[in-house]
Amino acid sequence: MKILHTGDWHLGKKLHETDFEEDHKLFFEELYNIIVNKSIEVLIVSGDIFDFSNPPRSAEKLYYSFLLKLKNTCCKNIIITAGNHDGIQSLEAPKEILKLLNVDIIGTLSESADDQLIEINDHEGNLKFLIAAVPFLRDKDLLQVNEGRSYHDRTEEVRQGIITHYSELADHVTQKYGDDIPVLATGHLFVAGVEEKSDAVRDIQVGNLAGVHSSSFPERFGYIALGHIHRQQKLQGHANMWYCGSPLPLSFTEKNYEHSVLVTSLNNKGVFEQPEKITISTYRKLITVNNSLHNVLSELRSLDKEENNNYLIEAIITQENSDLDIPYQMSKISEELKFIKLVKYRTNITGKKELKKEDIPDLDDFTPEIIFNSLIKSENVEEEQVLIIKDLFKKAEELSNQERAE
Repeated sequence: MKILHTGDWHLGKKLHETDFEEDHKLFFEELYNIIVNKSIEVLIVSGDIFDFSNPPRSAEKLYYSFLLKLKNTCCKNIIITAGNHDGIQSLEAPKEILKLLNVDIIGTLSESADDQLIEINDHEGNLKFLIAAVPFLRDKDLLQVNEGRSYHDRTEEVRQGIITHYSELADHVTQKYGDDIPVLATGHLFVAGVEEKSDAVRDIQVGNLAGVHSSSFPERFGYIALGHIHRQQKLQGHANMWYCGSPLPLSFTEKNYEHSVLVTSLNNKGVFEQPEKITISTYRKLITVNNSLHNVLSELRSLDKEENNNYLIEAIITQENSDLDIPYQMSKISEELKFIKLVKYRTNITGKKELKKEDIPDLDDFTPEIIFNSLIKSENVEEEQVLIIKDLFKKAEELSNQERAE
């Protein structure tokens, strides 16, 4: 019996106003073909189906169309758990209808542990294994109402709450089903010891300081299907614990990741095999150009070719001195480019100066003009531009004073 582990789809995601709808359409086409060609019987989505708690209609339409398309395939067990980006109410609202499409939605904890246990049967109706479907555990599920606790105390309480939940769930499985039935658990959380974290990943559970070590999870779970970290990786400390990673590069920090889904299987001995990684094709190519303003403009023009029409560009302007011309030139080049898209740019001024003690006024003496002049000194602005900047600042200050007077 083959199981496909994926997650962190982030439907509705935008990268600085550039949407990923076409990327997700192509991903779903590829995922559908993998499910059919690999004879996948169980699909597990480990959280962050959407990028927002209230996703756009186009993202919801894409999601439901894909689930409907799976109805007539070999995949008769679809388990979807909520991540920290997902809105529980919007995700769970259609859960009873989605059951008709063989889809189980677990958005939050309930009073009964049985509600997190999903039985997976073979074609004859015999129980093959269990899925302990654990969604993103929110702080309200883990923290007791106590006042006067320190930040460290709250962090430790969250960590212990996560460990306790998985341990109690494992014990409940054993009490109800015995020791022999295989169990696959899901999770959407930060586990200590991950290799790398993308800037597209939001911190969860007290700033990720509550990261649980992989060795804290019960060995009763033969496979742990994790989401939240966007780089696919196996965790040390548990025999079979994996982050599937995101299927798309969702930020420029993810441009060098190999994006994939994982396929494991339950063998005849009731053991979950180490998963096979199946690489997902990348529709977009994310490129970072890092150089001086002159060289950045030159590189952008050289990249602007029809064969590069799926390139998204991040420009980093690295030079010793600040330059007033940067915003104008970057706006101009953005309009000039025909095939590639400049998504964002930022500056990295290497010649910044540390202010001398005498240049830092007392707090009581702070005025907008003094703060502004201190900023100019620290930014290493070229002399001929200082007067221009100060003149613009003075005009802005006058306009601000006029508005307040009116």
